[in-house]
Amino acid sequence: MGDSQVYYPIFLDLKGRPCLVVGGGSVGERKVRGLLQAEGRVTVVSPVVTAGLEALFREGRIAWIHRAFRPDDLGGSVLVFAATDDESVNRRVVQEARALGAWANAAQSTVPSDFVVPAILRRGPLQIGVSTGGNSPAYAQMVRDRLYDLLGPEHEELISWLGELREQIQTTFSDAPQKRRAVWKAVVTWSTVELVRQGKWDQIEEKVNTCLLSLSD
Repeated sequence: MGDSQVYYPIFLDLKGRPCLVVGGGSVGERKVRGLLQAEGRVTVVSPVVTAGLEALFREGRIAWIHRAFRPDDLGGSVLVFAATDDESVNRRVVQEARALGAWANAAQSTVPSDFVVPAILRRGPLQIGVSTGGNSPAYAQMVRDRLYDLLGPEHEELISWLGELREQIQTTFSDAPQKRRAVWKAVVTWSTVELVRQGKWDQIEEKVNTCLLSLSD
């Protein structure tokens, strides 16, 4: 077996940043919706688009250039998806993007990309990306689907609550990092997850208060 490409896993902050999707089919629409979820500023280049993309355009959520791709469409894009059914176009988009220093992905294409998009599990603030390095997206999706069964909606509830608790802990023990670590060691446990699943928030609050009291001296 040949060596697999090794990728550096990273979550990007795309809020308000220009992103380009070349191709207006179902694959392009899927990429657009993912970028919008990350609050990217999205432009689509394609002579025709799906009904879903046209609706997004009419709602003012995306820009749409009604024609085939041209290099000047890249502008200041930081992330580019080539999502057409023409391999030569996809290759050109990737090459032009690289020349300008933008990261490019040829979706569902044999054209080499700068990055791959993992199968994503989302439970509110919790995001887990599963990737096989491009070897088998279907396998990554299978693992992602199994994780959905293992990690239920209680994780979303707990993480949102921990975000609020974090501010309190940072203020209470601003100059005591060891005490902050002690709180998280006591609170962030699988037993706490189970209490959330059962809706026993009173016991969770009691656990936190007991921990804070023991560290207040």
